[in-house]
Amino acid sequence: MQVHLFNWPANTKGFEYSNYYYLLNEITGEPKTVSDTWLERKNTLVIIDEAQRSYEFLNLWDQFIKPLASQDVNGPWVILFSSFGSPTETLVASCGGSAPVEFDTTQRVSIRPLSFTNPNVSLYFTRDEFEDVLARVCKCYSEEEGNLFSLSPKLVHNIWEITNGHPGAVRVVLDMLAHSEVSIG
Repeated sequence: MQVHLFNWPANTKGFEYSNYYYLLNEITGEPKTVSDTWLERKNTLVIIDEAQRSYEFLNLWDQFIKPLASQDVNGPWVILFSSFGSPTETLVASCGGSAPVEFDTTQRVSIRPLSFTNPNVSLYFTRDEFEDVLARVCKCYSEEEGNLFSLSPKLVHNIWEITNGHPGAVRVVLDMLAHSEVSIG
């Protein structure tokens, strides 16, 4: 799979962007073409961080992102990461463009579940997701190392308490434990 990963530029002055593919080619370092090949690309993933900066480029949204909703399952695919500030009652200043930048409380997702936004959705693991990750990581390390990698119930409890289900923290703790030279039999 070909992956294009980039931050949407904060400053697009000097970029030719009368058509979205000129701008995508410029940002990704692709050859400049007079025709669009982006929608035809199979097995291609485009990951755009700071996508909120792209809202003013209506042709990117209207001619590239929106048509992908009805495209072939073989790609291209786009993942957009946008930030709107803290999911609170305070409105975020609009930057123009067609994409919504103001969400009501039922549409907001926080890193942690918050009672005043959408308490059932967050970027943290639920306890069931946490248990699933532990099982998969233990199995993976056991297979890679050829030794059983297993965690006591007390250690599992402590990892949950320390990380509160934060995915990055869970993985760092597990990686540290798996690569440590200390082993308790």
